[in-house]
Amino acid sequence: MTDMYAAAPEGHILRNWNARQYLDDYYGHRTVPDDEAAMFRFIARGLREVGQRFESCLDLGCGPVLHHAAQVVPWVDRLDMADVDESNLEEIRRWIRNDPDAFDWSVFIGAERGVLDAEDGQGGTLAEREAMMRSRIKLLSCDLWEAMPLGKPVQYPLVTSFYCAEWVIPTDEGWRETMRKVTSLVASGGWLFLVGVHATEYSVISGRPARCARVTQDGVHAVLGELGFVPSTIHVDVTPGLRPQTTGIQGTFMAYAQRAP
Repeated sequence: MTDMYAAAPEGHILRNWNARQYLDDYYGHRTVPDDEAAMFRFIARGLREVGQRFESCLDLGCGPVLHHAAQVVPWVDRLDMADVDESNLEEIRRWIRNDPDAFDWSVFIGAERGVLDAEDGQGGTLAEREAMMRSRIKLLSCDLWEAMPLGKPVQYPLVTSFYCAEWVIPTDEGWRETMRKVTSLVASGGWLFLVGVHATEYSVISGRPARCARVTQDGVHAVLGELGFVPSTIHVDVTPGLRPQTTGIQGTFMAYAQRAP
């Protein structure tokens, strides 16, 4: 990973990446922020609408976070979480092992407006959800700069990707190229859940601006249609950023769609 950091151009998100600092800066809250609460509700509605249990799911470019996994895991028998950065995966391992220094996800999972709250009281207790996560999560390496991000031709009936594709190659064409790789991992008839920053050109990461592709709601809808997702199943929504003057984040887009059989 050292070589990857060194090779990343100035302004790329990996150039000064610090997994724990990212968690502290963006998720070290005592309450669930408005944008995360809106995302939890959107994803919960989407999963209920799909209404399907999956043998496996891929969380692609998972980073060091676990609140997305907490939403998906009741619907899957196995959740493969994949990332290019070993320090991100190590943060997840610490939590799975119950290490004393592991990041505490109880606010985002179990507090008011968190994951369980978005499920309207149908999701059990925090302890039950955490136990489910620890039993079903498997960790993998991935690289979205490669033609086969997982190193082999594989597809999943459910793929999720949160705040990932717009950062890999931070240009419009780079995002479209990355999206072709992301969607190639979705099996025919399978589902994709996608979340990212909306109408945003950079975000402050570890105290420095990191560039990203400027993705819009219309752009998400268009690219999913172009990449073989059934138009009638494409759902896209946007929620505003909370502190755009400080973080650079103008908003969040949230989407899900079914790939054509």
